[in-house]
Amino acid sequence: MVSLFVDEMHAMAAVKDGSLNAESRRYLATMSDDPGIEQVWAGIEKNCGTQPPIVVRYFIRDVLLARSAPITDDDHFERAITTEAGGNDELIQFTRRLSFCMQQYFGRWLDEEVASLTNIFFPQAHVTTDFVQTTRKPAPPKLSSDIRQRL
Repeated sequence: MVSLFVDEMHAMAAVKDGSLNAESRRYLATMSDDPGIEQVWAGIEKNCGTQPPIVVRYFIRDVLLARSAPITDDDHFERAITTEAGGNDELIQFTRRLSFCMQQYFGRWLDEEVASLTNIFFPQAHVTTDFVQTTRKPAPPKLSSDIRQRL
């Protein structure tokens, strides 16, 4: 049996009203076709209870936004933790955004579900819960150019 989560992804991809671009449709297909997606949603519902359809739809939309949002050049956070976390900027930024998205929607840090969902989008990454937690660490302050010159 297919969950409301997967049904909603299929419904969103089928609507041709211009609200989703080709890249978002591709991400929806990637998510909905992955056998692990049902486990991700089951984990969310196990920890947070059954979610109403509107929450499911907005959550999917925000996952797509987290995946397709551009890498910001002026945000030093990703570069500050790239070495510690062991990922690239795109992977770190997506994982961090998804983690905060889960917390906003469900009121919890669902690190296992974030790691699993990240691995669906980045299958070569093998993201762990430790990696997810590392991406949430506060970034160190930027050093002024004067201090950098003295170092």
